Amino acid sequence: MAIHANRGRFFERYLEHLHIRYWQEMRARIEFVPTPTRPRRGRQGTTWVPVRKGIVDYVGVLAGGRFVAFDAKSTKSETGWRVKVSRRSPRNDTSHQWDYLNEVHALGGLAFYLIYAETLGRVFMALMPFAVDERQCFSQLIEVVADQNGWWDWLSALKGVGVVRPAAGADKA
Repeated sequence: MAIHANRGRFFERYLEHLHIRYWQEMRARIEFVPTPTRPRRGRQGTTWVPVRKGIVDYVGVLAGGRFVAFDAKSTKSETGWRVKVSRRSPRNDTSHQWDYLNEVHALGGLAFYLIYAETLGRVFMALMPFAVDERQCFSQLIEVVADQNGWWDWLSALKGVGVVRPAAGADKA
């Protein structure tokens, strides 16, 4: 059985630094939402186990006041990605995240998946809404292109496709 506990660690740390940069530039305030856990004592010592499934990885607000929620995913696939729904293996079922993101979208917030394609070294964005279990080919998604400093700037990618407009007065700075 493969262990995937640290698969997205690089991407998670990367996003942490990017979101600090967004905050320093007053472009957005994005926070990581940890999965609720509790201690469980066992023969091997104390471990932390999930109490329940978390909502999504990140929530926040963009300059101008729009709410944003997204989940970060990593994949080794070179062609595409899909939301996993597994009734037989509840640990791998991510439909609760998809439901949450659809609700955020329905309420006027910005909701998406940010996907790091490890083998390609590229980042893609799947904006809500889309059908669960629908395969998202990378060629159909928004590619987050690195800026001149090498940052995969997802906020600029959203502005580039017209989903997010610059905050009032932002171009007068």
